[in-house]
Amino acid sequence: MKGVKKDQMEECRNSFHDTTKELALIWHKEAQKTKNSDTYALDKYVYKVFLDHFPSDKDAYDMGFYYGELLWTLENWRDAAEQYTKVVEMNPQGKYVKDAAYAAVLAWKNALNVDYHEQRELRRERPREDEGQGRQDRAHEDPRVPDED
Repeated sequence: MKGVKKDQMEECRNSFHDTTKELALIWHKEAQKTKNSDTYALDKYVYKVFLDHFPSDKDAYDMGFYYGELLWTLENWRDAAEQYTKVVEMNPQGKYVKDAAYAAVLAWKNALNVDYHEQRELRRERPREDEGQGRQDRAHEDPRVPDED
């Protein structure tokens, strides 16, 4: 940025880093304590901001795992599965790798199960085109189909 000294930029970046990290962790603890859905929603946003801005940061591994935990709590299965997978990829030797890998598998299972049940419900709610119609009802659509009289 023009007109901004390098040390000022660095100070601003560091402040942003520390503030978003601290806010995410504090709100996460608060959400766990209160079970308040609004706090979880806000915290989800703060984790995402931190990880989007500092994906290679030394704290990204821990923050990524905590973000996965938050997504799990919200039963946001697909996003949780993707986040846990990122944690495993980020550091295959990391302290959370076993928990993250296992949680990723379970979250994908839950995501697919939810998708399967949603699709099943949609099929159940939406009647098939030919369902409930006799041959005569369909005959008016195609003049080549003879009546059954």
